[in-house]
Amino acid sequence: MTKETQEDKKTSLVEDLLDKAIQLYREENFEEAIAKWEEVIALDPGKLEAKFNIEIAQDRIKEKQIQEDLKSSRTQSK
Repeated sequence: MTKETQEDKKTSLVEDLLDKAIQLYREENFEEAIAKWEEVIALDPGKLEAKFNIEIAQDRIKEKQIQEDLKSSRTQSK
């Protein structure tokens, strides 16, 4: 296999993983999306888009946890 073909396959795989990660993120499967973005970084460490999206997803996980904690504390105080 030529180097160019290997690069094309890697680029295609990276794009596929990015697409899957975005889909998972939109479905609020943040942990799974982060895992896909981490795969992207393993293949292409310079892919800033994946690093940025991981940070956003981690923030969303924290927000979700805060909301759940607030709901929990409200129901306990009633």
